[in-house]
Amino acid sequence: MGEIVVRKSPLNFVEVETRLRPVGQSILEIRASLPQEVDFAVSINGRIIIREEWAWTIPLPGDFVLFTPIVAGGGGDVLRTVA
Repeated sequence: MGEIVVRKSPLNFVEVETRLRPVGQSILEIRASLPQEVDFAVSINGRIIIREEWAWTIPLPGDFVLFTPIVAGGGGDVLRTVA
């Protein structure tokens, strides 16, 4: 088993959830176990994994896998998005 870290908020670096993952699963398979209404960015050992690579990227045992929610919306009004 490996581990993944899921950030609860892109702005909060402290509040995270650690989950076990079976070794051999692709990022796409791991992503399927997370909330579908949230869009995530993924990194392995600090390297961003683009969405096109998710299906064939398989983390190795001991890799640090981080899922961070992506902030979206706001309609171009930066202050409205932050507030």
